[in-house]
Amino acid sequence: MVRVERLAALGTFAASAAHEVANPLMGIAGCIRRLGREDLSPERRERYRNLALDGLERATTVLRD
Repeated sequence: MVRVERLAALGTFAASAAHEVANPLMGIAGCIRRLGREDLSPERRERYRNLALDGLERATTVLRD
């Protein structure tokens, strides 16, 4: 029974970690798609670049921790 509980806890942890990494990755993907637009102002381009970098930092922090 203890082993089953440990495996369940590990599964819960893995799902949580995957969710915490997937969210920033989806944000990064959205920023990259928008950066491909030709009509994007320099200010918006800089904002999307910064958002993508922030997302990478968040994902890296989750994986490192």
